[in-house]
Amino acid sequence: MPAIDAPPVQIERTASTRENVFDLATVKPAEPGGSCRPGRNGEIVVCAANDREKYRVRPLPDTFSEDQPPVAEKEIAPGVKVDVHTDGQQIGGVPSNRVMAGVRIAF
Repeated sequence: MPAIDAPPVQIERTASTRENVFDLATVKPAEPGGSCRPGRNGEIVVCAANDREKYRVRPLPDTFSEDQPPVAEKEIAPGVKVDVHTDGQQIGGVPSNRVMAGVRIAF
């Protein structure tokens, strides 16, 4: 049976289609005491929070040192730990940098 190409489907979008409708009446009003002024007819007002420090990103504390490569270690059972770490060796005068995974079992 030969394949039949279907004609392309045209979707008509109008101002009343769901994608084009935006009702500002459903938007939650600003909190009392905010820095908002009333909007005039046809105007959209964007309000800012009074607490400017609420979402400010602070510098990270100096909680680690970079003297040694980091080691990721997790105890998966009592006395059993797995880890992932980096290692570097000289093999035949050529540096060999690698990532190692290990399992340690206490006995």
